[in-house]
Amino acid sequence: MLLLPFLGKIVESTLMLVVVTRNLSDAWILAAHGLEAMFGSAGLIMLSGFAYITDCSPEEKRTRAFLLAELVLIVARIGPTLALGLWLNKYSYSYVVPISISLGLSVIGQLYALFIQPESVQSVRNLNIFRQLLLIRLRPIIRAFKVFLIKRPGNNQQTLILITIIHILLLLSSVGYSSVLTLYLYGRPFCMSALQVALLSTAISVTIAALTLTATLSKRRLDSSYLLPVIGVVMSIVHHVIFAVAKTVWLLYLGACIGSLSFISMPTLRTKLTKAIEPNEYAIVFIAAGIVDTIGREGVSAGANAIYKASLNFFPGLVFLVFSIFALVTIFIMRCSCH
Repeated sequence: MLLLPFLGKIVESTLMLVVVTRNLSDAWILAAHGLEAMFGSAGLIMLSGFAYITDCSPEEKRTRAFLLAELVLIVARIGPTLALGLWLNKYSYSYVVPISISLGLSVIGQLYALFIQPESVQSVRNLNIFRQLLLIRLRPIIRAFKVFLIKRPGNNQQTLILITIIHILLLLSSVGYSSVLTLYLYGRPFCMSALQVALLSTAISVTIAALTLTATLSKRRLDSSYLLPVIGVVMSIVHHVIFAVAKTVWLLYLGACIGSLSFISMPTLRTKLTKAIEPNEYAIVFIAAGIVDTIGREGVSAGANAIYKASLNFFPGLVFLVFSIFALVTIFIMRCSCH
């Protein structure tokens, strides 16, 4: 499962290295990102993590397992973000070393996924990589969206559809926000340096990690209601609004701390999603969500950059208000899920 994402990253990093060393046009940068997207890197990484957690954790511990997965991803960003900020602060426009490191890590990850990573399904754990590849079937992927049409007891079918929509909307909102964040911080009115951007990004990651760890260690059942997801979404909206109207750096840090609470929403929703389906349907549902996420991610990123460019001269923060609407819609959907 992880072979394609790492292959996509290797292709992207290699092409970006050529772009930087040969000083090629921006069209080649778009081509690099487009090729990486064709491998479904983001969606497949998400799917692999979900599948492993659902295979290896009991239902009552699943929310905390999802939270721990988020925590690991967040903590893993802190070192590279700071290192990149320090590097670019000292060696402006020197991208060869960072891209080369990214390429090297992708190659190491590919080798790990190919030869070392344990398989979560016990019946195939002892098979070598080639025998595991022979077991791959494309038919479940082709039929992925049919799982939403199956009649289920109670309101499970409605819950499945609504939570999947919420999950995708929150992902797209997050993608829209993150795709223009660095550009926004570099531009007016903040005009931050690479190090200042890295410090703010690190502050966001540290706050998220602290809150996620606190929620993980809490003894309270985290998925008993929609309270935590609603709180998380509301904090996400507040975060977007603060970033849209902020004129000072301290407001950005305040918004980042408030927005950190939004990361508790996703693991809780994923646990609720697994409760609405059968164990043998976990992968199919996450495949469907991954397909939509991969397709939507590139479109949303392009849209976010277009909005930022169009509003740059009169309201640079407009893009954050636009993507807060995605989060606002999810609150109304969650109200429907509660009835």
